[in-house]
Amino acid sequence: MSDKRIYKLSSSETIVYLDCMEPITAYNIPLLLPLDGLDAGKMADAVRRFFDLHPHLFMRLCIDGEGEVGKYIEKTPLDIPEICVSSISDIKMRYFDMLDAPLYRVEMYNVGGKM
Repeated sequence: MSDKRIYKLSSSETIVYLDCMEPITAYNIPLLLPLDGLDAGKMADAVRRFFDLHPHLFMRLCIDGEGEVGKYIEKTPLDIPEICVSSISDIKMRYFDMLDAPLYRVEMYNVGGKM
């Protein structure tokens, strides 16, 4: 990590980080959009292009050499899995480990045979 430029967290980012020290889902934005007839591959490509245009979405947190929480950008390939479930109730919200990047989660669900 020594070759990456590490930045200090803003006061707002620090508050969110401290809030998330315990496993919570408060900052998750669960959104399920029915996309009947949409090509899943094209949708995944569009989401990847969006992420490519906004590199700050690839922000990761770390503990620097002085024990302070910092942030850096590390662009990595965006994996968008397609997950098959039988009903919406099978989709469970999960918390983020703030120091275990990435800080986003993009998934496509096939619910009962429909995207």
